[in-house]
This record gives sequence, structure tokens and C-alpha cells, in this order.
Amino acid sequence: MTEEQIWRWQGEMFVLASYLYYVEDYSIWSDEMFDQHCAFLMRNYDRLPQDLQQRITRDHLKAGTGFDLVFTEEDRVKAHEWIAFIEQQDKERLEWLSQFSDAKAAATASKRKRR
Repeated sequence: MTEEQIWRWQGEMFVLASYLYYVEDYSIWSDEMFDQHCAFLMRNYDRLPQDLQQRITRDHLKAGTGFDLVFTEEDRVKAHEWIAFIEQQDKERLEWLSQFSDAKAAATASKRKRR
């Protein structure tokens, strides 16, 4: 990823998290994490691509809100792709963890049979 792509994604995460919170009533981040991201963007505002600076103002970041952003269809699609990505990661993590609980359950059952 280029530096510009990294900063674009940082700005887009603010937009998408705002969309999910205010339109879909879905908190992809905790309030604390969102506030930290706003502070991070505020410190690095000049690195955001110009088109995102026109959408995301310093006032948004100071207030810690994207409530009055105008969201596009592209924002909606990307936000839902982000949710799907996170849910897939969670599913894979749970599947990975379940192998240990399944192994533990099998070992416990094996011990009971020996008694």
C-alpha cells in the first residue's frame, strides 16, 4: 500500500464507522476506539487525501462525530463489506478455538470411560 492509500483508508474508516453507527445502528468500534481514531486523524489531518478533507472536517474530528456526513451508496457497500470481513474473521477465530475445546471435551470423555 502506498502512503496515500493508507491515509485514504484511515479517512474511509471514519466515514464507514460513522455510517454504520448513525445509519445502521451498528457499532463496529467502541466509543473509546472511535474517539482515539478521531484524535489520530486530527493530528494527521493534512495527510488525508484532499477529497476526504472536503468530506471530513476538523470540526467532525474535534466533536468526535460523523453524524452530519452525507453518505453515498459506495459508503454503504464498503461498510457492509467491512462487517462481512470482520464477521468472517470472528467465525474463523471461533472455529480455531473450538478445536481446543473439542479436544478437551474428548480427553475428558476418554478419562470418564477409563474409570
